[in-house]
Amino acid sequence: MRLMCVMLMVVVLISGCASEQGMDSDAALDKVMDKVPTCGASLETMNHVIETTENENGFRVIIRQDCEPKHGEGPQMRTTYTYVVTSNNDVQLVEKDGL
Repeated sequence: MRLMCVMLMVVVLISGCASEQGMDSDAALDKVMDKVPTCGASLETMNHVIETTENENGFRVIIRQDCEPKHGEGPQMRTTYTYVVTSNNDVQLVEKDGL
C-alpha cells in the first residue's frame, strides 16, 4: 500500500512537471511583470493588469502603472504599457503611452 502511494506521487509529480510548448495567460503575465520598469526611487509603483488576450502568435498584455509618492501626496504619473509575449516566450514592448 505504501509503495502504491509513493508510485502515485511520483506519477503525479512527473506529469505535473512535464514541460509543454504552449503557455497559459498566467505564465505570460508573469513574464511581462518581470519586464515592466519600476517608478523612480522616491515613488511607489502600482501595476494593474488591464487586459490579457490570446491570439494566434501568443498573448497581448496591457499594464497600467501608477507612480505616486509613498504617502499619496502630490501628483500621480500614469503610464500604459502594451506587451506581446510570442509563442517562443519572447516578451516585446509594443506600445508605451504616458498620461
